[in-house]
Amino acid sequence: MQALVFLYGKLLRWIEWGLLVVLTLVVVTLSMMTLISSSFGVELGDGPTIQTVTYALCFYLCLFGGVLATRRANHIAVDAITPHLKPAVRLRLEGVLQLVAGVASVWLAKTAWAYAYETVQDDARFIPGTVSDWFLTRFWVWPTGVCFSWMALHFFVGGLVRVAGKRPVDLGLAPPTHSEEAEAHAQELEESGELHALPTPPKEDEP
Repeated sequence: MQALVFLYGKLLRWIEWGLLVVLTLVVVTLSMMTLISSSFGVELGDGPTIQTVTYALCFYLCLFGGVLATRRANHIAVDAITPHLKPAVRLRLEGVLQLVAGVASVWLAKTAWAYAYETVQDDARFIPGTVSDWFLTRFWVWPTGVCFSWMALHFFVGGLVRVAGKRPVDLGLAPPTHSEEAEAHAQELEESGELHALPTPPKEDEP
């Protein structure tokens, strides 16, 4: 269990945040290069190529944000029923739903990999006219398959832990979600006696 906490809960999370920081810096740098070139007429490289790469990296930055969201279980969900269930039942139901989302992510990842190796030609170029292997179309499709595979991993880990009646944060596998942080803070305030009920406004005098 300690190995899982270190590899998944710490090491993989450090890699995720490191990639996010690097990807963000690259996107900002390329965007600034494009802005300087268009505003001051300074040639800082091939403009169309830089612009196309920037658009692609922005897409992957958003997609990778989904990877971070699935680890924290901050993905979009409809909570019309779960707030009315008992905590134990709600936790396990969230786990089942996460497992379903994990299966969907596996299908999306499989589709992305199939597109990269069955549809895209070996010599297809992401940017026409380029000769570098960095601009092979297949290379630029890989992040989609990687991100959906990564999401599937987080969905399965979170789902299995919740079905077992635990929360990933309790096992050190994920940081607390915003709702868990709010609940923990409210509990601390209540235990310390600092949380008091809000005063009710006085009723208006009846005519």
